[in-house]
Amino acid sequence: MVNYSVERVDRLTDEEIEATVDAAVAAIKHSNSALVMMGTRDEDRRRYCRAVIRACLADGDLLFAREDGSRRVVGMAVWFPPGRKMKSSENMKAEFDSFVAKLPPAPKMWWEDPKQIYSKATGPFLAEHLAPYGVVDSWYCTCLVVHPDFQRNGIGSSLIEAYIEKLYTDDRAKDYPQVALCTDTDRNIEFYKRLGFELKSSTTIPTPLDGVFYPVHCMSRCMSP
Repeated sequence: MVNYSVERVDRLTDEEIEATVDAAVAAIKHSNSALVMMGTRDEDRRRYCRAVIRACLADGDLLFAREDGSRRVVGMAVWFPPGRKMKSSENMKAEFDSFVAKLPPAPKMWWEDPKQIYSKATGPFLAEHLAPYGVVDSWYCTCLVVHPDFQRNGIGSSLIEAYIEKLYTDDRAKDYPQVALCTDTDRNIEFYKRLGFELKSSTTIPTPLDGVFYPVHCMSRCMSP
């Protein structure tokens, strides 16, 4: 049993960012999503995770689970409140553009014009099934990761519930009551259902990798009074 605490983080040193990237990269090591979006190279995965963390520090809400005593980051949730998104600022857009520019051809097609496979496939899908709020007007969890050595200790659940609990005292939640996310495995669907999320719809996106398809399961939870 691991003793840990959940906290919101507003700033990090470069050293702390790299330690967080270590945990995130370990968590996505065997992820098909990571394979499609980032390729196999460790440096590409690190650049993606680093960009996500910095984007969240700039425009979102970053939650950490830290091991008591050591203060090691063992889990992370990346949230964006209504009206904010991953690349809201020009600096963050530039960092993501740099990440994409250095990718190998297959994962680059996932992001880059004219293909932009992911956004072109998921944009209309999410707009329909997260209506009337969509992604932009939801409290959207972009990323939830737990270091493999610390999984099955309730850390992922705590990172979700701690954030939602705070929303009940946030006046914006009266106008924007929807919490939303996407996941890519049946196992994760069941995990989020236990946390009160409803599966809204699913789709499968072809990828540039032979024989690899990208499942997208859209889920939401409405904050009842």
